[in-house]
Amino acid sequence: MPVLGPPSCVSRLNGSRDHKEARCCNTKYTQSLKHLLPFRPPRKDKSLIPSNNAGMFSYVSVSWLTRLMWRAYKHGLNPSDLWTLQREDGSEVNSERVERLWEDEKGLAEKNKRKPELWRAVWRSIRTRVLVSIFISVFQNILQFLGPSVILKMVLDYINEPETDHSYAGILVGAIFLINVCRGAAFNGMFVVGTHTATRITGAVQALIYKKVMKLKTGGEKLSAQIINFSNNDMERLFEASISCTFLTAMPVIFTMSVVYCIYILGPWALIGQGVYILFYPIMGAIAKAQSNIRVETVKVTDKRVSLMSEILNSMRLIKMYSWEDSFAKKIAGIRKEELKKHRIGALLQAVSSTVTPSISILATIVTFLAYTLSGYSLKSAEAFTIFSVFNAMQFTVGVLPFTIRSIAEAKISLSRIQKLLELPEHKKRTGGLVNNNLALQIKNATFAWEVNNIDFKNKSGPPGSAKGKNKSDTKANGEVKGEKTQTNGHVTSGQANGIKNPVSDGKSEPVKCIETLFNVNVSIARGKLIGVCGSIGSGKSSLISAICGDMKAQSGEVQVNGRLALVTQQAWIYNDTFRENIIVGQKFDEELYRKVLRVCALESDIHLLAEGEMTEIGERGINLR
Repeated sequence: MPVLGPPSCVSRLNGSRDHKEARCCNTKYTQSLKHLLPFRPPRKDKSLIPSNNAGMFSYVSVSWLTRLMWRAYKHGLNPSDLWTLQREDGSEVNSERVERLWEDEKGLAEKNKRKPELWRAVWRSIRTRVLVSIFISVFQNILQFLGPSVILKMVLDYINEPETDHSYAGILVGAIFLINVCRGAAFNGMFVVGTHTATRITGAVQALIYKKVMKLKTGGEKLSAQIINFSNNDMERLFEASISCTFLTAMPVIFTMSVVYCIYILGPWALIGQGVYILFYPIMGAIAKAQSNIRVETVKVTDKRVSLMSEILNSMRLIKMYSWEDSFAKKIAGIRKEELKKHRIGALLQAVSSTVTPSISILATIVTFLAYTLSGYSLKSAEAFTIFSVFNAMQFTVGVLPFTIRSIAEAKISLSRIQKLLELPEHKKRTGGLVNNNLALQIKNATFAWEVNNIDFKNKSGPPGSAKGKNKSDTKANGEVKGEKTQTNGHVTSGQANGIKNPVSDGKSEPVKCIETLFNVNVSIARGKLIGVCGSIGSGKSSLISAICGDMKAQSGEVQVNGRLALVTQQAWIYNDTFRENIIVGQKFDEELYRKVLRVCALESDIHLLAEGEMTEIGERGINLR
């Protein structure tokens, strides 16, 4: 069921609690239930992806993608050939839903006096779709059991008694064909629904991270590296968990049917083989738990590597200047060696799991047949092959158990890491007691401090003064630099840039600590004035700009900013997209304004040098512009 709801549910998705919600609930799944229709008319808007308007056969078999694949095979694909996501698949709608559920979770946690957990909000956002996928999985598991057990037993009985009516044999052949077709369709449908769900929730969480980062007070290189890791590794874990969580139903369903049917065929002796499976379930669970623990340790090392690599790339000029290449190369090599060691342990556990899984069914079959024959019973071929087929069917439950547990555990770990990011303090508009509309900016006796996020995503944070609690901001702040007095519109600004560490801490690990940098700042700037701030290196010029923009926390004093702020930094940046997109930066394309920008910036001649003109895709860090 790939649709969250029709347009009438928009008010509910946005979190409104009015009377429309009751009417919305009655029509919430109307569009989704249309997927049960075998066929549906083609969509009106050909530019939208057709999956949400496909019938049951088309949706399960993914045949709505055939035309695009055929076009890609015959002529290749252009950007105009690709579809646009429908609104209910977009990250904006789904992130609003997850954000609303996250706020509800925080309210429930406060009410029940427990810690809020992001995974609960994520589970509530995909709960209905996962339950539908579980229902399909149960149906598929039943068919998976019927084929190699009941139908096989009937076929073997027919072979032993060939005088039976031939129409009975035709019925058996038809039943085998129908069961396998339905089983394959159900298995594929389960994966289609799971993949669709995973795509939505990963897009929603990524959008939620993006929104949070845009509101943060402080960031830093460490946080940037963490976000890269979130977008790559953690989203992959969440994607796997959204698909594989439905496999949890395979073990109880198939195990229950197998026990009942084996007892029906061999009697109580069949419980010996089932006991072998029961003994191996804890072993496979322990392997899955060990894999999850290794994953936690691997993530810590990966975070460390990504953070260090980001710092090296951003400081490459300084590293070259001081010839620090060898020392940094050794440090990166050491971290990579440690990370590789963790990956090898994880691969070894995976190999053990893959080796043990196929041998369980053989061992269970041998033990069962030995016990049955040694007890004096005669084992017939029909019974032997049926029991062996049943045990082979149960092998699937043992095989997917470690993968499922590991995926869910890793996704929960990833969400707990993302939750720490979502709990960081946000930037808030500063309001002071000063009121003077004739001034564009007024700061009176203010002391500003940098807020340093001390969130340790590795769960090993120490006190701010300890070795674990230290960070780059601490190591840089070792010395006091007096700021020069600067003249601003006739008013003297007396400031002091201080590097002395002044963390706000009571000896425990704090989420945020403050490092006071500017002291007793007084600035008064009238409207319409062009002001320049000058001073020596380290005197606090950049810190003053950051304080005006609100990036620094006002420890004392009053600040008044009248109007809007715009900051143009000295650091140029470019991203991997077309030349045009680097100009308009995601805004709606305005031909007249776009041409004006090109003319003012003298870029018209440069466009002719590019292979595809303004539609040339710029490489990473502008590699093809050099």
